Amino acid sequence: MKTYEDFGDVWRIPESRWWDSRGKALFGIKAAEAKTFIVGQSDEDILINSKAAAQSQKTWQDMAKPDCLVIAIPTNQTKQMALKEISAIIRSNAFVSSKPMPIKPKYELIRSKLREPTIKLGTIALKMYQSGAPLWHIGNTLNLSPAHHIQLDEDGHPKSNELNLAEKKVRLGILASKLINKAELIAENAARGLYLTDAPCRHAIKFESKTRKVGRPSKTR
Repeated sequence: MKTYEDFGDVWRIPESRWWDSRGKALFGIKAAEAKTFIVGQSDEDILINSKAAAQSQKTWQDMAKPDCLVIAIPTNQTKQMALKEISAIIRSNAFVSSKPMPIKPKYELIRSKLREPTIKLGTIALKMYQSGAPLWHIGNTLNLSPAHHIQLDEDGHPKSNELNLAEKKVRLGILASKLINKAELIAENAARGLYLTDAPCRHAIKFESKTRKVGRPSKTR
């Protein structure tokens, strides 16, 4: 529940918005180094034009929105005069006395060999498995082994002339079972704030289906 409280309803909002609103803080994504920058230059009509303001806004956001002192420096004065006035402004405002220490993130991404296609296929396979689909059918649908792919008829059953059907079903079932096991471990670890890993999880809760029975299905058609 603690992980859920931190991450919220991830599936309810776009990934980019979740990442900006929660993800960066949770994973301690380093902000751009704080630095002084030019907000913009005035022209005859306005102090700051919209294009310069938009770019300055982005630069400020990239630095994690630090408190800033925004000043206007008239260029119809000498540099010495401007520096004297800027120094006076700086002295009259509060600044930190030392560089902030880095904060350890609450969650960290684990170095992993897992790839995006594996995670996506695992998610689909797990959903199909939970809905009661046969393992061989899951493997066939996801094309886990093109060499063992089974041609289906209009009703979704193997065609009568399919060669080595039993062997293909066994192979596809094994591959689907491995993928589902991997997906379950990824999900269980993720629920505990560990990303991305399929390492054994001793607190994992094994899925118990109301539609699937233990053992081999009585009908494998």
